[in-house]
Amino acid sequence: MEEKYVVYENWRVSPKKAMVHKFSCGQAHKDQSVSEKINDNWLINFHEQNGRWFGYFNSLNEAIAFSTLLPNRELQICGHCLREFKNSL
Repeated sequence: MEEKYVVYENWRVSPKKAMVHKFSCGQAHKDQSVSEKINDNWLINFHEQNGRWFGYFNSLNEAIAFSTLLPNRELQICGHCLREFKNSL
């Protein structure tokens, strides 16, 4: 099975950010499993207290491209699940 990606937009931290994760990332499942938030195989604009989740994206490039479209958000790559990619930048 191909890896899926999700984006977490956080508006409570400074700077406000859009964090890209692998769907399987433990950070994406820290408080409540992301898989419990799925509606018809999509995790679209699911609001939480501090932000919201977007996904699923079929590739890392797709998730990054979407993140850049969120206004006034600093793009960040998860240091847990995407450490190798982040270190290669």
